[in-house]
Amino acid sequence: QLVVTFDQATNRASMTAQTQGCDLVFLSDASSAKLSGAVLAGVSGAPWRAKCVWESDATLNVFLGVGATLVPGDALSLKPSTLKSSNLVSPFSSSKATAVSPPALLKEPSLSVSGPKSIDQCAILHLKAASDSPRPPTFLWRCLNHAGLNTALQAFTASQVLLAGGTPDMPTLDFEYEIGVTATDLFGSVSTEVIFRVLKASAPAPQLFFQPASSGVTRSETVEARALTVFSQCTDATSQMLFQWTQVSGPTTIPA
Repeated sequence: QLVVTFDQATNRASMTAQTQGCDLVFLSDASSAKLSGAVLAGVSGAPWRAKCVWESDATLNVFLGVGATLVPGDALSLKPSTLKSSNLVSPFSSSKATAVSPPALLKEPSLSVSGPKSIDQCAILHLKAASDSPRPPTFLWRCLNHAGLNTALQAFTASQVLLAGGTPDMPTLDFEYEIGVTATDLFGSVSTEVIFRVLKASAPAPQLFFQPASSGVTRSETVEARALTVFSQCTDATSQMLFQWTQVSGPTTIPA
């Protein structure tokens, strides 16, 4: 949401509660198209387009569209011959461009990482980072304790890391690699770094995954989690698995 404030009460560009098109207030140009998104802006009347709603005579709320690409620093221009004082005495305002400012208080993006805790000499490595940022953030991956893997991870800026089978960038066996990731949102706010540890074992070993990788529930809801096993590609052997569940953190104790 974008909030536009004026230094005095306006005529609301003669808009009513039923007229919410942002093209009634802002000059149609490349920047105003970012309110809805360049791809969707040409679709007339689409529900995903940006909406401009007057909160008061001096405050305009802009609800960005689904495909919005507007960022701080972009400039919006008022439509000429549209806005004047609420008593209609003043002349129309000029079409002056104003830069969009970031929020006064920036929220740090949350961040979590899911993936296997251990791999063997034949497995791939697939890590996924998740953030609550409303638009996809930029991710910075690194390895804290191995220079070769650190160089390979610097090529990744998206939410997922995928290293090919055998993970040649992780040559040391029976070694726990410490992988760090941060997320930077469109306002430049950076998350706390999350450290994810992956052991590369010399002996073939199955990989264990939680499904879902993480979840949130209310006090009255039932918690359900599944453990999935992927057998090693180093061998064709499979066997029945025996699982042991333990709680490692949290305010309550669940029997093993």
